[in-house]
Amino acid sequence: MVLGMYVSIMGSIAEFTEAMVNYELDVTLSGPQTLELANAIGRADGVTALQRTVGLPVRVRAWGNEVSMLASGLQPGQTTMRLRDMRGRVISVRPGELWFARHIADKLEVQPGDLLEVEWAYSGRQVEVKTVLRFAGPMDLTFGGYAVGEYHDIRRRLAEQAYGSALYGVHIACPPAVGRELQRRLERDDQVVNVMSMGDLRRQILDSLELTRTFVLIMLGFGALLAGAVLHGISSVGILERLRELATLRSLGFSARATTAIAALEVYLLATVGLLVGSPLGNAMNRAFLKSFESDTMSMRAFLPPWTYAVAAAIVLGLVGWSLRAGVRRLATMDLAQATKARE
Repeated sequence: MVLGMYVSIMGSIAEFTEAMVNYELDVTLSGPQTLELANAIGRADGVTALQRTVGLPVRVRAWGNEVSMLASGLQPGQTTMRLRDMRGRVISVRPGELWFARHIADKLEVQPGDLLEVEWAYSGRQVEVKTVLRFAGPMDLTFGGYAVGEYHDIRRRLAEQAYGSALYGVHIACPPAVGRELQRRLERDDQVVNVMSMGDLRRQILDSLELTRTFVLIMLGFGALLAGAVLHGISSVGILERLRELATLRSLGFSARATTAIAALEVYLLATVGLLVGSPLGNAMNRAFLKSFESDTMSMRAFLPPWTYAVAAAIVLGLVGWSLRAGVRRLATMDLAQATKARE
């Protein structure tokens, strides 16, 4: 279970650092009139990609259900955010469509192609801003408190009518050194509201994972000790308590190696049955644990790749082999006459 939680959480963090954040700077501009500044940033030396964005808080309704989130507009063909659908393909934003995370789609009970009523979160009697969009499909996201549409479509339908509430910005992809220089220059510009170094944030997250890895290794170590104690009681002690039966096999002509193999085979079969029963239970516990953290903005996937099961099986079978050593040594050196006559 500990290994499963670690893999699931690390997968969610890797999604953020490698897929969602593929840029160095996140710049919030003062408004839609800053087009010239955005163009100037795109022409700066070292800038490899520039993505214009627009976002505003909205309420999305469908089939009597409602979810509040941030509606973001992205340009078609952008490369700074590699958002993917449930099949692992990079999504394609088109006018009139809206994407959001799978767990949000489940909450709204919508399927691709269903109509959505999208309303500005502060819409009221004086200013009513709402539109109807079509659900493009669910995204495979952990951090899913936002919806994604086509940049100009979101801007025209919602952002330009919700004056003062929409956030206009740009994502800048560039080397870290160029990003630091651009950040210093942009922070002095009156048309810039905020500059966030997503590259620094990504690097800080990756550095902090070292402590997480250490914690997980400690937990795995204690888990291995506990499992080793249990397996030792099943394997080594079980063999020592059945010396009379095993000595009888030796007296009937079985070699020491054959007798040891018979005793070890039984223990390995029991361990295999334990793995077959315990692996699904551990997976279910992992899913239940991660589901307890689910919210409108986050839903961690409990997917475990095949190698995690292989590692767990290798640890268990290795501990079985280690636990069998005492019993195997006792079998090799026992006095057959004394062991055969001994009472159980």
